[in-house]
Amino acid sequence: RAQQIFAGMDEAGPSGVDDANELRVAFLNEKFAPELLPHCDELIQRIMELIEDQEGTIAELDSREELQRQLYEMELERIKYQLREYLRIRLKKITKTALYLKLSDEQQERLSQNEREFLEDYFSIYKNHVDKVWDGASEAAEPLPGQIKCIDEENLESSPLVVKPKLESHVFCQVVRDCEPFTLPDNDQVVELRQGDILLMQYEHIRGLVQDGSVRLT
Repeated sequence: RAQQIFAGMDEAGPSGVDDANELRVAFLNEKFAPELLPHCDELIQRIMELIEDQEGTIAELDSREELQRQLYEMELERIKYQLREYLRIRLKKITKTALYLKLSDEQQERLSQNEREFLEDYFSIYKNHVDKVWDGASEAAEPLPGQIKCIDEENLESSPLVVKPKLESHVFCQVVRDCEPFTLPDNDQVVELRQGDILLMQYEHIRGLVQDGSVRLT
């Protein structure tokens, strides 16, 4: 029975090792990408169900299967760690670029429902904080531009308080599959990415390839 406990993690399909590997890729992509990536709703739901199922199965092991229990618990903890870090990194990015996210419906579509609610709450708290700070320092704030003395949703785009992701940042990446050649806009250099290549490139040049799975960050 012990050999069958993680059977679902040894087979290709919607659960098991494929999902565990996909979570690792999503976690590393989110960790190294300078922008917030689309939330992996279906994957996260499957991982949470897998964790729940495996925790229940491990609890049924008897004392004669202690070694198997420890091995399975170690693997399960690794997956839970990656899931926690994935969600934590996303929340950190949301708080850092909250005003930027509020500017774009397309950016907000990258959020899960819980993250959208978090963004709205955080934005409201942040706006109230800025208002209170400048209300308490009205005389000292008089010479400062109006854009930094209040947060107006209608004029957010011109606000210096908006923090945008640095898409020009350099990232290490690994090519998962051969990609169509493309030209770098700044020097007309033609880039050919072949499966297995590991490169250091500006994120903005491989942004689409990361999101469609052709390239993963590392």
